[in-house]
Amino acid sequence: MHSLFRRAALGVSLITSAAIAAMAPARAAYPEHPITVIVPFVAGSNTDISARTVTTKLSEILHQPVIIDNRGGASGMIGAQVAARANPDGYTLLFGSSTTQSIIVSLFKTVPYDPLTDFASIARVGFAPMVLLVPAKSTVNSPTDLVKAIQAKGDGKASYGSSGSGSTPHLAGALLDKNASLKALHIPYETPSQGLTDLSNGTIDYMFYPPGPANGLISAGLIRPVAAVSPVRLPNLPNLPTMEQAGYPGFNLASSLGFYAPAKTPRAVIDTLYKAVSEALRDPTVQAAAEKAGMLISPLSPTDTDKATADEIAMYRNLIAISGAQQQ
Repeated sequence: MHSLFRRAALGVSLITSAAIAAMAPARAAYPEHPITVIVPFVAGSNTDISARTVTTKLSEILHQPVIIDNRGGASGMIGAQVAARANPDGYTLLFGSSTTQSIIVSLFKTVPYDPLTDFASIARVGFAPMVLLVPAKSTVNSPTDLVKAIQAKGDGKASYGSSGSGSTPHLAGALLDKNASLKALHIPYETPSQGLTDLSNGTIDYMFYPPGPANGLISAGLIRPVAAVSPVRLPNLPNLPTMEQAGYPGFNLASSLGFYAPAKTPRAVIDTLYKAVSEALRDPTVQAAAEKAGMLISPLSPTDTDKATADEIAMYRNLIAISGAQQQ
């Protein structure tokens, strides 16, 4: 009798548990509300343009708004730190670059985050190659012409602009100084538009910068590209030789670009985002926009992005030492 009672009670318990489970709301599939992507540079910068090239399509794929939040300053460290400390739920991401994920650890004495341990890689999307730019009225038509012009001015008289200390444009200028035994004046700008404007009116002599943000001034005939800082010629500037082709071997500083999440973000969320980013990069509209922006699409998985970041850190540490750029 007692045995029958126990079996009946167990049956009621199982039915009750099943009923409660059925009434409990199912966990919503990620994402269920808008996603914020922190771009650690100002609006209009090359990193910003590249991020927007991908996130518009990403929003369509994920069926949620993907909102760009520009947090510029301190060579990208301000925005990257905000992203690193965000809730690891997949709703705050970083669109980082070589500057934020690789260069800063060798160029700055104090960095408020660790690129390898404070982030979970989602995907590398590609590279942002640069071009060597001069004012339209300049007589410089090649890197060799530029070196001769800088030497003719004398130490510290020629100047070049960058998007900030520690940025790849800054590092490219320092590397040219080292390779050609030059001493040019580095002028960091808070926004790329300021530097490009000063270049167009001849206030500075040259600037290494990605072609996307410079396209308007190039088309207007105010500045000219004379070489590409890229492993290959750029699709939208096929007649422009690379720095290596112009006689400067190893002069290749194309900045990597990618999506990162705070460490401890669930693997399922990372996988969902990687799949969506991969799909976005295959879209013909995104590919056309990337070419126009001067971005070379070259995707990597989360694991391969981790490895590429570690390799970049080692490469830039060596390159910074060779270039003579000072730790700040």
